[in-house]
Amino acid sequence: MDEVQKQTNKIMKELDQRKEILVKSVNDAENRSDKINRDLDFRKTNLSNAINSNNANKIFSIYSEEKTSRNPTIEHVETTFKKLPTFVPQKLEVKEFKFGSLVETNEDKKQFEFKVIKQYKTKLPIVENLVCGDDADILMSGFPNYELQMVKLSDESLNNLHIFKKHVYNMTSFPSGGLLLSLKESSLKILSNRSSKLEPTKYKVKPSVTLAVHVTGDHTILVGTRENQQNSFPVNGPRQVIMMNIDGKKEKVYHTDNKGRLIFTVPFRITTDNNKNIYVIDTLDEKLSGRIVALNTTNGVRWVYSGNSDTNKELTFKPKDLVATNSTNIVVTDMSNDIIHIINTSGQCIHYLNTIEQLGIHCPCSIDMDNTGTLYIGCCRYQSEPEEAKIYTVQVSGF
Repeated sequence: MDEVQKQTNKIMKELDQRKEILVKSVNDAENRSDKINRDLDFRKTNLSNAINSNNANKIFSIYSEEKTSRNPTIEHVETTFKKLPTFVPQKLEVKEFKFGSLVETNEDKKQFEFKVIKQYKTKLPIVENLVCGDDADILMSGFPNYELQMVKLSDESLNNLHIFKKHVYNMTSFPSGGLLLSLKESSLKILSNRSSKLEPTKYKVKPSVTLAVHVTGDHTILVGTRENQQNSFPVNGPRQVIMMNIDGKKEKVYHTDNKGRLIFTVPFRITTDNNKNIYVIDTLDEKLSGRIVALNTTNGVRWVYSGNSDTNKELTFKPKDLVATNSTNIVVTDMSNDIIHIINTSGQCIHYLNTIEQLGIHCPCSIDMDNTGTLYIGCCRYQSEPEEAKIYTVQVSGF
């Protein structure tokens, strides 16, 4: 705690110093601007007097002053200022002590660089779910049977460790170890590390069925639900995101906004950032058009992102998966359009890229991030390629 307090005080002192410099720069610019305005008002008054005067000497005198003042050395007034840096949390390691630092950011001009590290072939036509495990383990599932597969990354190949013959709709890591699974049933299941068996849980949504599932950093369980029917459309019942504590008690249900309007059509995927804000992929129709709905723990809907205006001119936004970075940006895959979107906490797209043109990645679908910040992207096979959908590891700078 002493080390944390020491580092906190250091960062706060640095931030205060930078704020003082920024405030002084703004004040200096305002003072220069005020001086220029006063000078212009004085010249305007002189010119007005000259126009209304019948005294030739006075007119020529004012003209001479104006002629001289037309070419002064005008001091530049700064109108844009460097923003204060952003605090980025880091893992606390007391021996080397990593706490966090102030990082210069300008989201309007922020540059992200993506670099493919490796690619791996699977035996699936599409990798729809992907979770990074420990020791280069990957848990994945996908069309056609959605069986859960545990594999290990080795060079540029995948070694199968185990296959669980269950239809997995979505999955996420569980705090005590193992995997929390949505099987599109009325309760979640857990895959224990110890027994490698599927076990029941107390996370129940009966009479609805589970869709998306996510566990937050403080062990809160978030579950997307819909009514118990074979297909997601047509809508014949409540579509909700339910928040539970670790004991399975419901703490909040997101169903309608503050105007009484229904929030969700199909809450397909969920993630959260370091500030406990919730982000949900809401699928809107059978063509998989969708949007990102941002929620918080108190006031419900914060904003809705329906795609970038540059790409929406020709393409419909069809989000498939999302993950939050350490700097609380949200990375979203759009498989149908081969695009990755990066959204900030205000719901603005601060970067997007065509994965084919820039990375050689076709059809990005599932996505996850390990504790080093490396992205894992599961894809769909491309057109007439063999049923060997790929998983890519991608290094990103700028997060």
